[in-house]
Amino acid sequence: SYNGGEDMAKFIENGAVELYHNNSKSFYTFDHGAVIQGYEGVAGILELHADEGDDNADKWRFVAESGAAQLSIGNYSTGSWVNSLTISGSNNATFAGNVTVKGAESGNGDFYLYADEGDDDADKWNLKALTDGTFQIKNKSTGSWVTNLTLNGSNNATFAGTVSDSKGNLRSIPVQDEQ
Repeated sequence: SYNGGEDMAKFIENGAVELYHNNSKSFYTFDHGAVIQGYEGVAGILELHADEGDDNADKWRFVAESGAAQLSIGNYSTGSWVNSLTISGSNNATFAGNVTVKGAESGNGDFYLYADEGDDDADKWNLKALTDGTFQIKNKSTGSWVTNLTLNGSNNATFAGTVSDSKGNLRSIPVQDEQ
């Protein structure tokens, strides 16, 4: 600083750029990118403001929470910060609203669900919306993707295996004796 009391910025020859807030390093560069960090006990926050940030909906932020092992992505459209997506340190994601999966233009939409880190093929599921209006649920328990259920645009369902309810197999409906 001009009075020598606090660091405001450091420009290290052939190295990093460091920016300080109240003598605490809050932004620095390194050979592969940049880091934003909060000081001890404070979250690291990156805000992105579109269109000069003159409307609340133009404001977004990424927050690395202090002590909570989570990353949050939020918007300020309501006049206060609301998290749209939170990812925990154990890689669980929580969405505040609906989740939309969109395929490439003229392509199918795929959504994959993996249980137990997806390390076993039986834990892998695929929800697929096809361009012909068909929806499929698939599983990879046999080592390749197998369609378990297909729903078409005419509201017909095709099951790959047995269809049953609490009374048994629905393909073998018993005849009721009227005695």
